[in-house]
Amino acid sequence: MQDIAKYTEAARLEIEGLHTFFDDWFGGLVDKSDQVFDERFSARFDTDCILIQPGGVALGYDQFKNGVKGGHGSSPGFKVQIRNVEVRPLGNTPNADNIILVTYEEWQKNAINSSPPNNGRAASVIFKIVQNDPVTLKWYHIHETWLPKSVMDVDDFDF
Repeated sequence: MQDIAKYTEAARLEIEGLHTFFDDWFGGLVDKSDQVFDERFSARFDTDCILIQPGGVALGYDQFKNGVKGGHGSSPGFKVQIRNVEVRPLGNTPNADNIILVTYEEWQKNAINSSPPNNGRAASVIFKIVQNDPVTLKWYHIHETWLPKSVMDVDDFDF
């Protein structure tokens, strides 16, 4: 990977953009229309994407998409903050020119459907690189796990 800074910035913007959509969608701050949903959610994902939730349940793209779509307005005041985005070079991995591995922390507050509603997750995502200039990414594989309570207790949810 020749320019890790370029991919780190693109990944950070993509991750923050998706989670801004989650703020707006779950908070009921945007129209519940197919157009908004398709432009701000569906267009970002490879249809073979898999999400492994913090509790270990794996969802295929259609399950994940339908769950998000059905959650419009379900969590007023919902907010996400993304922290510590890092691209993890894959070295000589076959096809590494077409994918990047990124880790980040996702801090949520007022997540009514999570326990506790203020929580943090460590996430790893594999992005397919669709285009290099400008960098365009598609979500392909997401794995989340809960941050330890001891980590969440020493930080704040003041965002």
